[in-house]
Amino acid sequence: ILNKRNGGELDSFLIEITANILRFRDEDGKPLLDKILDVAGQKGTGKWSAIAAMDENDPLTLITEAVYARLLSALHGERQRASGLYPEKVEVNEKLFIEE
Repeated sequence: ILNKRNGGELDSFLIEITANILRFRDEDGKPLLDKILDVAGQKGTGKWSAIAAMDENDPLTLITEAVYARLLSALHGERQRASGLYPEKVEVNEKLFIEE
């Protein structure tokens, strides 16, 4: 789907490498993406930038939201426990999101 969408005017490098990552298989033939732990760390520069921007009353929404996402990512155990509260898997109809 990503390769098809990336043709023509879009021609995005990020879409191209995302498609390559999703397609890549490990030595055992299983998708490598399924083996990567979904936890991001941070050095603190984004947090520092967000705090400095707030001190100056300047909106820095993109970086601040990225910091929030990393903070949530670091809560892997909590996210795993919360996912157990919803035992049924939600089925998504891809055709609702993809226009041919």
